[in-house]
Amino acid sequence: MSAGAQSTISGLSRPAAAAPWRTASDPLLGATEVHRALCIPPQMQIAGWEIATRILPHRGISGDFVIRVERPGGTLVVIGDLMGKGLSAAMWLTHIIDLLRRAAEPFDSLPGILARLNAEVHASRVGAPLTSLCAIDLPHASKRMTVAVAGHPPAFLLSAAGNLRLLNDGGPLLGALPSAAYQAAEIEICPGDSFVAFSDGLIEFRNEEGGEFGCDGIVGCLRRRRGSSAYAIADGLLACARTFARREPCDDATVLVIQRP
Repeated sequence: MSAGAQSTISGLSRPAAAAPWRTASDPLLGATEVHRALCIPPQMQIAGWEIATRILPHRGISGDFVIRVERPGGTLVVIGDLMGKGLSAAMWLTHIIDLLRRAAEPFDSLPGILARLNAEVHASRVGAPLTSLCAIDLPHASKRMTVAVAGHPPAFLLSAAGNLRLLNDGGPLLGALPSAAYQAAEIEICPGDSFVAFSDGLIEFRNEEGGEFGCDGIVGCLRRRRGSSAYAIADGLLACARTFARREPCDDATVLVIQRP
């Protein structure tokens, strides 16, 4: 999302009217709209799952994304980070989504999907960029989800009591190797629990002294917000990071929170 197409409310980026100097023919504005249309909305429900997302671009259009792919009996939700920003990021995102949908067409396990996607990215004739992601398979008739990461920061399961479980089962960055094996973790989401994933930009918020928000900052913020709504947790994580840094991020920052009320 472009800087001119956002407003900031409670420390978060939200869509706003386009800047007055932007026109319908402006390629940056068009790419911003493409990125917004491809990503899932900031708050939604899928078959009983509550989902909240926040994408805070460093500049121009974010290289981060949160998308979904419908599968028989479930939905695949993916938070990822393309190695690129601006117009190129929006253009590459459409290609990565197409590769992901093709990889997910066979009714296969999450590790199988990521292995096929990795091979597709590596073999892409148009030189698709290296991509990190965290993929979550959400069944429509169960409280159990499957999670796998590909060169992406680990996710967390935050319990209603404030306990945290690190989720880092997975494999390498997509496209780095011609073939790779991936692992996945299956977890149960109980009422009051929250699944939380984020891009590395959230970790890398830095203050004027050079201190990094880091995983410690994320863990502390999550524990203070245990039992909160998905929306409040996503909102709060970016607000905590911006309060710590007291300036804009040096990279795109994205948060995904999933709950099962």
